[in-house]
Amino acid sequence: MKFNIRDFFWPSYVDLLTSLFIIMLVLFVLSYKLLSDSKKATEDELKKINEIQRISENLPKKFFEYQNEFKRWTLIQPTQFATGSDVIPSNDFSYLKEVGDSLVQMLNNLQKKYGDSLKYLIIIEGMSSKIGYDSDPNNLSYRRAKSLVNFWKRNNIIFNPQVCEVIISGSGIEGIGRYEYDPPNFNQERKNQRILIQIVPKLSKFKDHTGVDYH
Repeated sequence: MKFNIRDFFWPSYVDLLTSLFIIMLVLFVLSYKLLSDSKKATEDELKKINEIQRISENLPKKFFEYQNEFKRWTLIQPTQFATGSDVIPSNDFSYLKEVGDSLVQMLNNLQKKYGDSLKYLIIIEGMSSKIGYDSDPNNLSYRRAKSLVNFWKRNNIIFNPQVCEVIISGSGIEGIGRYEYDPPNFNQERKNQRILIQIVPKLSKFKDHTGVDYH
């Protein structure tokens, strides 16, 4: 019985096409899966970022108010230092202790919700006024911020260093959101002898549902 090479061509050709089709199908399924996972990870990450941007909404409204023109939260009852002094007035002790306790509680609640994927910067910014102009207003404003941190420590208000980094800073007579310089009475300028508190969330890493880390 004689065999013609053409007798083998079409079966082999069909087998080849079938194999290529299977390969393309597998590649398509894998590509679709990767794209779907990537899309889901992107959506989850976007959701996470949006949540982070809303974290400031957790600030206790009893103590903080939002200044839309400066895009920041500030204490409703700012500590008013005496001119040239970095000593916290005694009538602010109870209020500042409540503020510190509420911040610790808020950050602990956020850690329970988000885990270790979120870290925070707590920026304590002291400010100075132009009244009785100090030779080193930056140093004075820094000491004012440090006095608050020391006050909290004395009252056992401690932020978890694994979650929060406390930054002590002094802006002197510079910076945005200052009260207007108004000699000779300086009623507004005295209000610059104060402290600002800002909380900045940091996304340390994001892990999607596939277990992939996004840094």
